[in-house]
Amino acid sequence: MKKRAWLCLLAVTVMLAGCNDKANDKTEEESTSSHQIEEEPQGEKDPNGEIELPGKLSDFAFAMDGEAYSLPMSVEALNSMGWIYDGDDTKSMDSESFLEGSTIKRGKVTLTADIVNLEGETLPIASCQMGGITLDLRENKDMQVTLPGGIVMGKSSLNDVLEAYGEAADQYEEKDTIFLTYEYGIYKKADLLFDAQEEILYKIEMKNFRSPSSEKGAGQVSREPPKEVMGYTRPEGLQEDISAFALEYGGFYYRIPAPVAEFLKNGWSLLEEGSDKSVEAGKHGYVALEKDGQRLYGVVTNYSDVPVIIENSFVTSVHGDFEVTKVPIKVYKGITLGMDEENVKALLDGVEYVTKEEDGVLNYYYYADEEQLDYLKISIDQSLGLVREIEVNNNPDVLPQNEGEQEDGEDSADATAMYTPEEPPREDNVPASTLPDDSNEKGESE
Repeated sequence: MKKRAWLCLLAVTVMLAGCNDKANDKTEEESTSSHQIEEEPQGEKDPNGEIELPGKLSDFAFAMDGEAYSLPMSVEALNSMGWIYDGDDTKSMDSESFLEGSTIKRGKVTLTADIVNLEGETLPIASCQMGGITLDLRENKDMQVTLPGGIVMGKSSLNDVLEAYGEAADQYEEKDTIFLTYEYGIYKKADLLFDAQEEILYKIEMKNFRSPSSEKGAGQVSREPPKEVMGYTRPEGLQEDISAFALEYGGFYYRIPAPVAEFLKNGWSLLEEGSDKSVEAGKHGYVALEKDGQRLYGVVTNYSDVPVIIENSFVTSVHGDFEVTKVPIKVYKGITLGMDEENVKALLDGVEYVTKEEDGVLNYYYYADEEQLDYLKISIDQSLGLVREIEVNNNPDVLPQNEGEQEDGEDSADATAMYTPEEPPREDNVPASTLPDDSNEKGESE
């Protein structure tokens, strides 16, 4: 993007009536100072000037009209600052659910907010938290907002933001707006919108539906791998039963759900900004992994009865496509990215599935449960007739190796032992192939 010079840096050629020739010889610097004084009268102070904000956008902190905010933020705290939820705040919200597009008001200012219940029990809205906010100068022109790194809405340019926060995960222009998206994991991102002509920030949309407690240090949780992790056995190949949820991902075999530690062993690294530090017993959390420049944002579950560090939770969703998360992925009977639709249908012969068409994409769904929460999705680009995206999401209540009673103190049989591997066993889980994430959370929305 080209930089624009402020018009006030040009020499002023038209002076006030009654000024003499000497006044007409003012320097460019004096003219600039005069212009600034005209726009910002001396004595006017930035209401956010005394507020110290962290230096990273990923902290989801901001200052607005002289007050500090941070996402998520309790509805009770908002009420104490004069904000009122526009609706019935006694209405109940299910555990770990969210309500997008809500409204909060204070005086003449109305803002769009997202309300989240981050607790493990049903709560009234009044006891929940604000996890998302939209700040728009075109709707509230007198609003004064400052982000970490000294970014000021209505003043900071596109280049200022890029210098402060680095390259965005996505940048594009549509009609009269330039969009920047900074992603830090599932339900954890910031969209910054700029006027396409002036390239000045005018709108901010932030979401952080993540519990602060999950991002604290793991000093009070077990660092030892629980029996659920120790009992995980990777498949030696793709399985003959589609319900096994076995796949090849990034050149290694997994059965989903699979421990985060298994991904780390296979060359992925943990991205702290997008990952929870720990996961409570029986609860879900979020992880961000990176390998060879590709990122996998996944939902994780702790299947043990004690809190664990994120490494000892289980990844329940993986994703691969040709556009965003370009990770080689191969599923049931070798279905992979780029395969033609006729071959996909042939390989799915005998499998009960449903199809759903959306925006030129035909999605093949295999559902493992009646609630349709656990599934394999194969997306076909209708214009090309080829697989463009594959998603695996499996979060059972009980891990397969722990289902049912175990007799005589023996471990239950690994599900993979019942099936014939597609390929000969390998040692040390070496890469199986090199083919050509963003994940789907099984959350609830009211």
